[in-house]
Amino acid sequence: MLYLAHLISLSSLIRDGVYVYPGPLDATGVGAFVSTVRFDAQRDGIEDWHVFVAAAAKAGADMVMPLVKSMVSGPQSFSRNCTLLELTRKALLEMASS
Repeated sequence: MLYLAHLISLSSLIRDGVYVYPGPLDATGVGAFVSTVRFDAQRDGIEDWHVFVAAAAKAGADMVMPLVKSMVSGPQSFSRNCTLLELTRKALLEMASS
């Protein structure tokens, strides 16, 4: 019943920037969380940033920036090409690991 009350109290948060939702409780009363697409996208962005920094440290910013600029030219100007994103990630990972 506590779980149901918790969900009802969270119903006002839906569509208001919630990144995770409460998941089912286990036998001990401990609950996990249920991820959202927004949370997953934010995690992917953080991982991309770490790869970018590692690649820049290994290969130099002059090698990395053209790849990044092929994907992002500003805060609201970016490519939605998934194939290009995966190819860019792969190239950055190769730079970071070499």
